[in-house]
Amino acid sequence: MHEAVNKVTGLHHVTGRGPKTSTIFMGWDPVAVYDAVNSHAAKETKGVQAAEKKREDERAKLHTDCLNTLKRKKGPMRLRRYSPIGSYIIDCEEMEKGFPGDAGDLTFVIRQTKNPDVFEGSFEFGILEGVMIISADKNTLEQYCSQLDHETESAGEEDDSDDSDERGDWSEDEDEDGEEHEAENDRQPTTGSKRKAENLKEPLPKKFKAGAALPLTYLLRLKCRETGEGMIESTAQKGTIKFKDEFLASFTGEANLPYVDDKVFFTARKISSAPAGSRYSWAQYSESAYEYARVNRWR
Repeated sequence: MHEAVNKVTGLHHVTGRGPKTSTIFMGWDPVAVYDAVNSHAAKETKGVQAAEKKREDERAKLHTDCLNTLKRKKGPMRLRRYSPIGSYIIDCEEMEKGFPGDAGDLTFVIRQTKNPDVFEGSFEFGILEGVMIISADKNTLEQYCSQLDHETESAGEEDDSDDSDERGDWSEDEDEDGEEHEAENDRQPTTGSKRKAENLKEPLPKKFKAGAALPLTYLLRLKCRETGEGMIESTAQKGTIKFKDEFLASFTGEANLPYVDDKVFFTARKISSAPAGSRYSWAQYSESAYEYARVNRWR
């Protein structure tokens, strides 16, 4: 378009760039053209800022309402016991800068496991989704994650054994046309649903006294999947979350996030003490799940 306009003698044209769009303005009066350009940028900037403010006001209200509900808990303050369990909204500057199209509504949910000192979190961080295992005690956290890995591996071995028994002679026999049957290639990897860690017969030792206020600092291990091509990161990454106060309604987190960076910082604000339903499990990000996703990505 610029080339075509340049061929018209006396016709002025300027590209006006706003926060989200670029528009070409043209006319015979250069002053009027530049005024239109400046007006476009200012108007779009104002609109974007207004939309961002409205969104933040709505998010802040959700958190404030939740926090006020927590503060209205009955009983003496010293006897109240708050919990990190709940649903959170996430803000992450690094994600917003690096992946602006995917950083609009980042969420995080924390649930209680059968072990009173271990929590499970599921997160959706735009380009990443996955699971976090959380505990204030390092040994408890590592033991719990090791148990999860063991459960997943054991379930996978059982499934492999069952598959070989079921297929047995079938994969070796020939059909009436003289062609060998092929083994199934589209079998989903096991998720270890038969052996969930929440149902461990021997719970991990309890470290914190019943009735005592929960710690403000927790360690975490996470596994995740890249939401674009579905690449699974089966190696557990490390991180930390630190709650602001005893209400356990907001925290600052830091974690190694594959495809983003090491030590990525993010903040969380609780909007509900009732966690959403579980969508992801630790077993979904195992080595077998990674291998299955890798093979099927190119089919």
